[in-house]
Amino acid sequence: MNQADFLDNLLDYSKGEGFSFLQGDERFEDPKRLSGGKQALVAAAAGALFGLVGSLSSGYMTETDRAGLIADLKKMNDLCDRVGIKLSDGSVLIRLAINADSLSDESLVGRFALIHERAYDFRKYAISIMRSIWSDGKQPTVSQVLIAFSAHRRARTFLQSFADKCKHTAVWKKVYTQPWVVDLEDEDITRLRQPLSDLLERDSEKIKVRV
Repeated sequence: MNQADFLDNLLDYSKGEGFSFLQGDERFEDPKRLSGGKQALVAAAAGALFGLVGSLSSGYMTETDRAGLIADLKKMNDLCDRVGIKLSDGSVLIRLAINADSLSDESLVGRFALIHERAYDFRKYAISIMRSIWSDGKQPTVSQVLIAFSAHRRARTFLQSFADKCKHTAVWKKVYTQPWVVDLEDEDITRLRQPLSDLLERDSEKIKVRV
């Protein structure tokens, strides 16, 4: 499989999973939000678990600033070839794709550090549950970065020697950046995930088949 086909397949698959992708400077379909009914359930659950104070401190995600979201995505798009976002679960899932054939392994490690840094700008799009003086209660922000290599040997080298350096975790802020190494020659995807994100995505085999 070549890089262009991979990016097209990823776009189609991810849209079916609820992602909205930035295409061009301003072409962007507004992502679906967590429904009002689900938000009410979140608040009710918080109230039942923690009492009235907990219920009152549960945050709601209402309207997302479209212009601000596009601006944040454009900044992230400077570091990748495709970027999309999913907000319908209350957390923030950012999916990025990078054609890595012309990039050095060291530059990719540096690029992941920048992606993780910019991911903090997306925390404002997550819902808040149980705000307190110690925490804003924000749900996780996860960046899933697919690094695509045309050659199996290059993908294997990166996976063995560099991929682990690309994982970033901010536990208290719940910001996670994950490399997914794509071997186009062998048509395989290896996902290096943070433990908590396993609760968010369980589609490893499905994404290999579809992408």
